[in-house]
Amino acid sequence: MRMRLVFGMMALVWVILLARIYHISIKSNTYYEEIANQNAIKVERLAPLRGSIKDVHGRPIAVNRLGFSIGIAPHLSARSRQPLLDEEVAFLGAVLKQDPEELKRRYLRKDSPYFQGFVTVVDFISHEELIEHFSRISLRERVQIAPASKRHYPYGKLASHVIGYVGRANLDDYNEDPISRLTNHVGRTGLERFYNGAL
Repeated sequence: MRMRLVFGMMALVWVILLARIYHISIKSNTYYEEIANQNAIKVERLAPLRGSIKDVHGRPIAVNRLGFSIGIAPHLSARSRQPLLDEEVAFLGAVLKQDPEELKRRYLRKDSPYFQGFVTVVDFISHEELIEHFSRISLRERVQIAPASKRHYPYGKLASHVIGYVGRANLDDYNEDPISRLTNHVGRTGLERFYNGAL
């Protein structure tokens, strides 16, 4: 009698174990497959900050001013989503004291069905200009604030023919220097161009 009870208990444990394995591997397959798909790794390349140029005494003659860029969520240019776009550009225009129509034109020029990132409508706004509006803008679901930099020459036009300047990268620049795809700027003349790879 005892042996039957022991074998019965062992059989019951095996049946429960097999039922659980069946449930996990067959019945819950879609659930665990969905969890596995969410564990994908996303690689995001960060643009390096352009270096500064200093004179022989260590005084900066070309530096980066740090600030922000502002973007609006993609795919709002479709006719059915135009009111959402109008709402966002009207909000940004009022807060930043910029022309909403110009912001909308920039958005429509850059928006594409193939582009999945936020569409930049303000390329650069200084920290001082944005800080008082930062919390209001960052609460908007369809607006993104991202760090940005702008080249600044403390001495203005003094020796600009030697220092040079930076400009937007074009297709030839992208092919010549892959980093320019990330920075979107390259040195055009002078020291900025000569030392472009190092900066």
